[in-house]
Amino acid sequence: MPKRSATARKVLDSWAILSWLKGARGAVDLVRQMLEDSEKGRVELLMSIINLGEVFYILAKNVNPKEAEDFLRDFKHMPIRSMAVPKALVMAAARLKAAYPISYADAIAAETANRAGATLVTGDPDFKPFIGGKVVQVEWIGS
Repeated sequence: MPKRSATARKVLDSWAILSWLKGARGAVDLVRQMLEDSEKGRVELLMSIINLGEVFYILAKNVNPKEAEDFLRDFKHMPIRSMAVPKALVMAAARLKAAYPISYADAIAAETANRAGATLVTGDPDFKPFIGGKVVQVEWIGS
């Protein structure tokens, strides 16, 4: 894994954002605190553009398209930097997906964290086997 920068870096996966939006107990307070910390420069929050698209389509499909569009508009003002997905990251995620039973979008989130020298913030049960940092450093916010 790459070295960490002086400011802590965290990558939010779609589970973290969707749980925050739903007001899920535990996750909502932790994500809100991370957003506040990011606004104050104490942490750098990142999210892959693929995972941002995942949040959008889940909201559009499971809530309604207007909610998804509203979220996308609001995201532009959030203290979260969206990250491009270069070819090397795509292929690293493909290798991770081939080796572990996770979704491709989850593999993208994990590799985004690895490439950024960041911790992956999630409560997605698919990441439980990764707790302990062997594949990706995980900050668990699930129950």
